[in-house]
Amino acid sequence: MRTYVLLISLIFLMKNAVAAQDSQMTDTSTTKLITFSSGFESGLLQFAKADRQGAALATIPRFTYFFNTSVDANMKAGKHLNIFTGLSIKNLGLIIRENDSTRVKHRVYTLGAPIGIKILMANKKVIFKAGADLNMAFNYRWKTIVGKTKTTHNEFFSDKTALLFPSVFAGLSVEGFSVTASYYLNNFFHQPVQSLNKTDARLLTIGLGLNLDNDMLKLKKPQDKKMVL
Repeated sequence: MRTYVLLISLIFLMKNAVAAQDSQMTDTSTTKLITFSSGFESGLLQFAKADRQGAALATIPRFTYFFNTSVDANMKAGKHLNIFTGLSIKNLGLIIRENDSTRVKHRVYTLGAPIGIKILMANKKVIFKAGADLNMAFNYRWKTIVGKTKTTHNEFFSDKTALLFPSVFAGLSVEGFSVTASYYLNNFFHQPVQSLNKTDARLLTIGLGLNLDNDMLKLKKPQDKKMVL
């Protein structure tokens, strides 16, 4: 949690520093090649549809606030249109209720790269985005809870889950507050087709958070700048 708060603080400090620098000069050109923005899905509500050999499994919605964040690189494609990509870290998972006394929690940390479009409205106060995302799982943790007994396992680059998690997404940001829905296209688990205990699980997530998309950092065409006295 301390790391999460520190990261948010650093982003705001960077934004304020750039704003202070820009306030001391007048740019003769408003053409921006690339803008960088950051978002925090501080709340990620996750749903799963799962079955085992065709029999439906009972799943429990999962909520996580740590650690979901991203940085976008936005390229201007029109007055109200940006094309963007970037990097993201997500905490994805599901909870399966095996029976009345047994639950198994599955979680992966992923590193992802989205590509999509942003439609800017109301002077960037309203932003709609849509696109696709490819996430790579680098850590898998699962916890089995039987009554009051818990057993936890942790693996890096595990072969028990999918390595890649492709998804499609759409979201809306209003005054910096964002809602994003993502649907993951493949099975959460990596299991041989001939497995006698094959489990198939598909994720749908709803992300709630902050969208710092108001020109946090800018890369501009080199132009002469005049200092304001």
